[in-house]
Amino acid sequence: MSTNRVKMRLSGTESELHAWLSYLKLLQDKKHVNILEEGKLYKNRGESEIYRIYLEVDLLL
Repeated sequence: MSTNRVKMRLSGTESELHAWLSYLKLLQDKKHVNILEEGKLYKNRGESEIYRIYLEVDLLL
């Protein structure tokens, strides 16, 4: 089985990022990805409602 490790930065609203994290964790449960690192949510500067999160993920092929 080969792996492809990537560092990801996801940006979106808080609810959008929670939805993506739930989806990635579902993929991890099904052995499609392995989440190696998961940062915390950071709010963008200013009045923005956009957040970001950093992840390191292996895609399991």
